[in-house]
Amino acid sequence: MFTDTLYLSPEGNDQWDGLRPTFNEDSSGPKASIEGIMEKIQKMRPKERVTVIVEGGYYNVPGPIVLDGKNKYPVTFQAENGKQPVFTRGIRIKHWQECKLNGIKAFKANVKGIAPDHIPECLYVNRKRKKIATFPKGDKLYRPTTPDYEIKKELFNGGKYIRPAAGDYDSKWKFPEDIRVRLFIKWIDALLPIDKFDVKSGNLYFKKYSLYEMDPEVTEYRFENVREALLEPGEWYYESESSIMYYVPEEGQTTANISTLIPGRGAILRLEGDLKKKKYVENIEFRGIQFEFGGGKRPQFGMNYDLADDELEYRNYGIRDGWKRFSLDLKEVASSPQAAVDVPGVIFLRGVKNCGFYDCIVTHSSWYGIEISCGCENITVDHCSFYDLGGGGIKVGGGPSVINNPNELTSRCVITDNHISHCGLDHYASVGIILLNTFGCLVEHNHIHDLYYSGISCGWVWGYADSVTRENRIGWNHIHDLGKGLLSDMGGIYLLGTQPGTRVYNNLIHDVKCRYYGGWGLYTDEGSAHIILEQNACFNCSCEGFHQHYGRENIIRNNIFAYGGEYGIAITTGTERNTGYTWNGKNYSRNISFYENVIITKKGRPFYRAADKGLDPDQSYCESNCFYDPKGKYKPFFRIDSLKYQGDFEEWQQTKRHDLKSILADPGFIDLDNYDFRLQPDSPLRNTGFIEFDLSTVGVRVPGTPES
Repeated sequence: MFTDTLYLSPEGNDQWDGLRPTFNEDSSGPKASIEGIMEKIQKMRPKERVTVIVEGGYYNVPGPIVLDGKNKYPVTFQAENGKQPVFTRGIRIKHWQECKLNGIKAFKANVKGIAPDHIPECLYVNRKRKKIATFPKGDKLYRPTTPDYEIKKELFNGGKYIRPAAGDYDSKWKFPEDIRVRLFIKWIDALLPIDKFDVKSGNLYFKKYSLYEMDPEVTEYRFENVREALLEPGEWYYESESSIMYYVPEEGQTTANISTLIPGRGAILRLEGDLKKKKYVENIEFRGIQFEFGGGKRPQFGMNYDLADDELEYRNYGIRDGWKRFSLDLKEVASSPQAAVDVPGVIFLRGVKNCGFYDCIVTHSSWYGIEISCGCENITVDHCSFYDLGGGGIKVGGGPSVINNPNELTSRCVITDNHISHCGLDHYASVGIILLNTFGCLVEHNHIHDLYYSGISCGWVWGYADSVTRENRIGWNHIHDLGKGLLSDMGGIYLLGTQPGTRVYNNLIHDVKCRYYGGWGLYTDEGSAHIILEQNACFNCSCEGFHQHYGRENIIRNNIFAYGGEYGIAITTGTERNTGYTWNGKNYSRNISFYENVIITKKGRPFYRAADKGLDPDQSYCESNCFYDPKGKYKPFFRIDSLKYQGDFEEWQQTKRHDLKSILADPGFIDLDNYDFRLQPDSPLRNTGFIEFDLSTVGVRVPGTPES
C-alpha cells in the first residue's frame, strides 16, 4: 500500500517500517536515520513526493549523513509541527573534576580518544562558545619586529617564522608545541603551530607556513592555547600530551551543572551526485531542521576539499591553479586564503539539482554553514538562520570554465531571506554569502551582520580574464557591522572580475570598519566590469561608500553614500591597468559612469579621490549628482593622489568637465541624522533625476507575506 508520509524519530529504529510516529507491536514505527528513510523510499518507488515528518529532539550523527544520486524520488524532510529536530555531531565531554591551574580553580577532563589528532577548534559550555586561553588578553594584539630576512612587499612571499618583540614570547611557557600563533595579515588570518624558539636570534619558528608575507607593518598576532594564559572565567586550554581539557568556570558553574561539547570533525550532511556519470541528487527538501556542531577539524589547505572524514578527490575551485606556482608546498600552509575559501560547509552539496533548505538553522560549528559546490543547479536556501559559525554563512561556486568544466558549472541558486550573523569565529576572513564561479543566482532580502570580513562577495577572477560569473542579482539585503577593525580590504558587497549582467540594487549597508584600509560599502575590486549598482544606501564606512580598485564600464547610479570616513568615492587605478585583458581591439573607454547619486560628508574631505588618471573625463563620466557637507565645506572638492593635488568644484567642472548639472545642496531627506533617506516634498533631488527609493523592507521578510 502506498503512503506519501513516513516518520523519523530519535527514538526510532531503522528496522521498523517508518509508517507510524510511534512504535507498534507489528514492528511498525518511525525510522531512526535519514539513511534508513532513503533506503525505505527506494524500495517503495513512490509516484508522488514523500513527506518525512521529522520528530523533535536530538539526532546524534557519528559521521556525515551522505545522500548520493541513487535516489530519484522527491522527498521532503519536514519538522514535526511545533517541534525542533536537531541533527548534531557534537561530542560531549564528561567527568569533569576540580583542580587548580595557574593558582586558580579550574575544571579538567580527560578527552583521550575524543580529539586525538587535533586541538579542538572550540569548546561550548551550556551551548555557549568559550574563549581559548590567549595572550595578550582582551582585544589587544602583538606586532612582530623587523625580521632577519627581506620584506619584499609581495603578497605571496610567505614565511615560516617571525621575530616577536622583547617580552611578548616567554620561552618558559610549558608545552609550546600546543601553542598556535594567530596572525592577522591584511584580509586573511593564519593559525600557525609553534615549532621552536631560537633564543640567540630571537626568531619564533612555525611548523607550517603563512601563505602571505608577514610584513610587520600590516601583521599583528596573538598566542592561542597557552597554558599560562588560562586565567579568566570562561577560558579553556587543551594539553595534547595528556589529552586533558581545562576550563575556568564562570560564577555559579560546577562540575555537575555544566554541559560541554566540542564540534565533530567533519560535515553533518553531504549531498553528493556523480558528476562523471551525471547521476545527480535531485528533488530533496529540508524544512525546519537544525544542524549543529560540525566542522571541528581545521581543513588541510590544498587544491581539493578536505572534508575531514573521507579522502575525496573533490576539486575546490576556490583554490586557484596559480597558487601552485609559489615555492610553498600547499600542504604545509596553515593560513586561509581570501574569504577562507578552503573551508567547506557543514552542509556540503556537489552534483545536486532542484533541492532546497527552508526555515533551517545551521549553528555552533567551525566551518561555513552551507556550501553549494560543483555541478549544482536550482538550489534554494530560504528563511534559514546561520549563526555562531567558525566560517561564513553560504558559499556557492563551481567550475570556472564552460569549456574545461562543463559538468561542474553551478548556477541559478536562490539565496533569500536568510539571517547570517556572528560568523568567522574560527576563520576570520569568512564571508556572509559568497558567489565564486556561478551565474544566474538571486541573493535577496538577507540580513548579514557581525562578521570580520565582507558581507556578500561575488566573482572569483582577478582582472579582465574570462569568467563564468554573470547575471547574478544582489538586492534588498541589510548588511552591517563588518570588519570590527580587525581585517582590511573589505566591502559590504565585494565584486571581482568581469561579470556582465550582474546587478546590485536596494541594499542597505552601514558600519563597515577596517583595520588599516579598505572599509567600503560597495567595492568593485580588480577587473570588475559590466556591473550596475543602483539604489543602494551606504553610510558610516571607515573609508568610502563606494570604491573601485580598477574596473571597466560599471554603472553607479541613484545611490546614497553618506558619512564615509575618508572620501565620498574613490578610484584607485584607471584605464592603464588592463590585467588579464586578452581580447582584440582597444581595452575600454570608461571605468565608471557615476550619475544621479548623493554624497554626504561630515569631515570636509574631498568628495572624489583618484590615485592616478581614473577620474579624467575620457575615463569617467560623472553627472547630475548631489553633494552635501553639513558644515558647508566644499573645498577641496577632489583629490588626485599621483599629483598630490586637490581642487575645488569650479575647477572640477571646468577642467574635468564633470558634474556640470550637479548641485551642492542639502538633499532634503526626512531625517538625515537617523538615516531616514526618504525625500521631503521640497527636496532638490526631485529636480536632478534622482529616483526616491524606500529601504524599509530590506532584510528578512516575514514568511507568508505576499512579498516573500
